[in-house]
Amino acid sequence: MLGVGLYSLSGVYGKKDPCGVERMLLKAVEAGVDYFDVAPLYGEAEKLTGRVLKPFRKQIKIATKCGISNRGKPDGSYGAIVDGCKASLKNLQTDYIDHFQVHFADPETPVFKTLQGLEELKSQGLIRSYGLGHFSREKIDEFCQLGNPSSILFEVSPLNTVEYHKYRRFWREKGLSLIVMGVTGRGFLSGNFSENTTFPAGDIRNRDPLFHPELGAWRLEVLEKLKSLGRKYEKTPIQIAINWVSQLPGVDRILVGPSSWEHLKENLGGLAWEIETIDKEDLNGFIQRKNLEKEKISREKAKFLLGKTGAGFRDLLFVIETLYSLDLIGEREAHKFFGKMVQNDGKKEILEEVRIIICDQYLEKLVR
Repeated sequence: MLGVGLYSLSGVYGKKDPCGVERMLLKAVEAGVDYFDVAPLYGEAEKLTGRVLKPFRKQIKIATKCGISNRGKPDGSYGAIVDGCKASLKNLQTDYIDHFQVHFADPETPVFKTLQGLEELKSQGLIRSYGLGHFSREKIDEFCQLGNPSSILFEVSPLNTVEYHKYRRFWREKGLSLIVMGVTGRGFLSGNFSENTTFPAGDIRNRDPLFHPELGAWRLEVLEKLKSLGRKYEKTPIQIAINWVSQLPGVDRILVGPSSWEHLKENLGGLAWEIETIDKEDLNGFIQRKNLEKEKISREKAKFLLGKTGAGFRDLLFVIETLYSLDLIGEREAHKFFGKMVQNDGKKEILEEVRIIICDQYLEKLVR
């Protein structure tokens, strides 16, 4: 059930030591891990994985991704899918990919065109199966209607259950397996961060809505609950989180992102044991209550920020994430606003323009 993802090699959590990652991959295989998830966007992840794991190719599964242009924009065109696969095969030093995932939805390319590339690659034996990454429910429905995706990839943890509740119906109704990531709350559940922790420049958590200061006290309350339960079972908060996620109906694969053997060993300790029913029910109820509380906090903060002249990039991203989690804004609209902010390097006048537009279109919905 546990798989290793190499998203950290993209630099989103600071610079990682490639040699340490190589040692971790070898220990992972030795420990019985057989699923490795990479992507062209993850720096040298494909090349490193291909080089290190080539001797073990027959005993492991490799998943990678496609659908992003060299400029970082979604591109689900037939050519992008096929060319992306060929480039990944070369990087991975293999003649087939076990699971090929469309990383992001492309609003400009008809679904059947993307599927044409995926199905052709599958018929040629270059990929064994394909799945969907960061997609709206409407797009997933369309892909299921016209093609044969086998999975959805999304984030879930005790700190974030929104996407699980949005996507689990595809497991029940369509038979898609759920591949989940972010189960450690982007490292927060390690207990190594305080409410006032600052991250290095370039670390994604500087902008991540989950790490917004407004949720600081709330995050610590969730962490303390996991610590408390961990003391009873002699487990770390991360191990409690992984175990809890593993019990969610439909979850087929849990991706963790260790950069060292010590971290991976801790992750593996989250499986092969059970939380007692009474504790599981208590934890389920707690997580449900805290996520509802998070929704309330986020809604109130988003309303305040929309009415605040000069809101910064991080604040507006928090607003967009809140609107999306509440189903008040669609994926396409969310990406449009985010893209405009990024493409203009977060210029104050552009941020203010985005704030005004969002305020005009969505503030009333937040107030309801």
